[in-house]
Amino acid sequence: RWQPHRRMSSVAMVLRLARAAFLERSRRFSFLVMLVASLYAGYGFLPPAQAKYVTLSFGDHRGIYNSAWVGAAIAMLTAAFLGLVGFYLIKNAIDRDRQTRVGQILAAAPLSRFEYILSKVFSNFAVLAAIAFSVAVAAGVTQLVRGEDTTLRLGKLLAPYLVLTLPSMLVVAAIAVFFECTPGLRGGGGNVAYFFLWGLGLAASSMALRASGADFLGFGQLIPSMMEACRATFPDYRPELGNMQMGLSFREEGVWNLRTFVWNGMAFTPWMLATRGLWVAIGLGVAWLAARVFDRFGGDAGGGEGRRAGKRGRQGEAAGRGQAAASPGFAEHYGLATLDPTRKGGVSASHFLRLLRAEVRLLLKGASRWWVLVMLGLWVASALTPLETARLHVLPLVWLWPVLLWSSMGVREARFGVDQILFSS
Repeated sequence: RWQPHRRMSSVAMVLRLARAAFLERSRRFSFLVMLVASLYAGYGFLPPAQAKYVTLSFGDHRGIYNSAWVGAAIAMLTAAFLGLVGFYLIKNAIDRDRQTRVGQILAAAPLSRFEYILSKVFSNFAVLAAIAFSVAVAAGVTQLVRGEDTTLRLGKLLAPYLVLTLPSMLVVAAIAVFFECTPGLRGGGGNVAYFFLWGLGLAASSMALRASGADFLGFGQLIPSMMEACRATFPDYRPELGNMQMGLSFREEGVWNLRTFVWNGMAFTPWMLATRGLWVAIGLGVAWLAARVFDRFGGDAGGGEGRRAGKRGRQGEAAGRGQAAASPGFAEHYGLATLDPTRKGGVSASHFLRLLRAEVRLLLKGASRWWVLVMLGLWVASALTPLETARLHVLPLVWLWPVLLWSSMGVREARFGVDQILFSS
């Protein structure tokens, strides 16, 4: 039975949870760093005339920095840049509830799985939207600083941000939550998988320039119009050759001498708005799938067996720590004896080697024999294969194979609560 008051209550609950999560995230240091980097990106995405790099050009041409060109260029570049970096910034919404045990409270609350997941998606989206909006504002200021067209038209500046960037950010926000809910994608494996997924999405958007314009990033909505404007001003430009640069393209020598043309934007037709609305629907669909696989913190606050297993695990872990700390020679065995705060002078080479040995043992702890065998096989292959084959195919695998082990090194001390002991030594 449909109950309007219950429906409104659910919407209000989702919005309140999303607002609380956004406020908590916006007070983190990582959000501030990302915001500052985005403001700088809004300035760097619009290089001055005769710079050593370009971000968006067609052959030796680019649009003059009016509000239409600035808004469109920033919208596409932000969607591509923030679509990658932003995922790793927001992929901790549910994990934080697990770590702080807030999930146990939410699991017992009268809150459906979809409502909870939707609140996390909206909070992720709010974080990405705020960062993208700061880039758009910085780009508007940069337009005035560059001085090629000092008439600021907010409608043309912000329209691409609203139509192109925001739907893409909603999909990224939903994918981040889906990865957190899916076993096998919550950890480092999901981080690596998303990098390749983002690369596929970027490639698909590039290939869809002359297609229907329904690509994920919205490139197909604007770039064909820009190409036509460039050809109308410079008849020698041939769009069919595909000589377009997007991203950071540096000259090895000298500077870029680009000729400019005027592009006054384009009208967003109902078909274009419908294609962007399709991606909003896809984002909500991904959120629905995430709610289907979400365990409602069953592994943390599940039934009696889950609580008993968790209690036994915590008791065994505490006992193991106590036994290890009480074992004779424990500090010497792991190289911790070198961290004596009363020691005068520097650390000798033998002490450093003990610490290095302990770090290597911790790095390889938990790695299976199959992992080690694959690593050894890649080393042998890099030594025996021809140089060009090794450089193009084997060495990238050598670099990528241990990335999940490397990524844990910088946070190990904080993760196991020994950072205060270690860093005060």
